[in-house]
Amino acid sequence: MRIIAGRWKGARLASPAGTATRPTTDRVKESVFSILGHHVDNARVLDLCAGTGNLGLEALSRGAESAVFVEKSGRAVALIRENCEKVRAGNVRIVRKDAIRFIRNWDNAQEPFTLVFFDPPYGGGLYQGVLEAVGQSPILREGGIIVVEHGRDQSLHEMYQGLATIDNRRYGDTQITLLRQKEVNQ
Repeated sequence: MRIIAGRWKGARLASPAGTATRPTTDRVKESVFSILGHHVDNARVLDLCAGTGNLGLEALSRGAESAVFVEKSGRAVALIRENCEKVRAGNVRIVRKDAIRFIRNWDNAQEPFTLVFFDPPYGGGLYQGVLEAVGQSPILREGGIIVVEHGRDQSLHEMYQGLATIDNRRYGDTQITLLRQKEVNQ
């Protein structure tokens, strides 16, 4: 696993042994960032179920302003910390917490995120709860984008309050769905 483009291009990231964490493949990552284009520039990034920090670090390498990595696994948090240190990433925060609890405890006084990556375990059942929480929260700014990675057999065609699907693509066993925040929730 490596950083594909930007200031840290080619940097190898630490990845976990075993199958408990499934990092996004380089092919899928390149496609996602190609779709996002200029939306990464100066973005405030939230990487939910961050795993290794792969997506948030790629965004920082490509010009994002800052990143918050949220992960509940202590082992994964250690990998994120190691990977941030490896590339000397600045303007990052690593939070060990459940994604839904992080969203629900969001301090409304903070500036909302412009780009959210959400790549949970495919069979974990987190999709609906997290997407509903994001759609009902001020955590994602108006026009902000959430990138959801999920299995090819999982459908995200439900409408979530405040979120609208803007793109959906398949890459082998992986699907990527992009949703946009329609309006700021009060």
